[in-house]
Amino acid sequence: MKQKLMMICLFAAFSFNLNAQIDVTIDPLGLLFGSITAGVDYGFSEDLSAEARFGFASRDITLGGVEYSGNGFEVKAFGKYYFSPADGCDKWHIGPFIDYNLINLASDNEPDVAWTRLGVGLYSGYKWVSGRGVVFDIGLGFGRNFINEFDSDDGQEVDLTDIPFLFDFNVTGKLGVGYRFGGGGKK
Repeated sequence: MKQKLMMICLFAAFSFNLNAQIDVTIDPLGLLFGSITAGVDYGFSEDLSAEARFGFASRDITLGGVEYSGNGFEVKAFGKYYFSPADGCDKWHIGPFIDYNLINLASDNEPDVAWTRLGVGLYSGYKWVSGRGVVFDIGLGFGRNFINEFDSDDGQEVDLTDIPFLFDFNVTGKLGVGYRFGGGGKK
């Protein structure tokens, strides 16, 4: 699975003109939260880029006193403005993000539940790029979930009394490690 995801990212990277700057990263921080995520960050100019991240998630959650475990996917998009880049799309950045998740939850004694979440927010981070093109990208974003739904297979309402009101807030983080294709590294 990881190899297929990396091959897709590499194919996307080589699909563009190699004069373009493309950073391909994986996010080992996601493993702590039950997901594996890879991203492609395309630099449009020295101080503007857009990143798409794709991941597969595994979550355990309690709803109405029932333990569920599930698997799903996540897609995140980021716009990034770099304040003082030294080598194109590096150093301190800020911008908006969109976060979409769909996780199918299953329990031994209850109907399956589909958890859909869509949030938007503001993200900020810092990116280092070595002279050999190795990328280290760290960031944190806060936003709000505009869609946060649990739909049961049997059509019954899902008891959400266990979930605190903070559940409507969206928090995203990144600790990305990868490689820069094109655009050069520090000389």
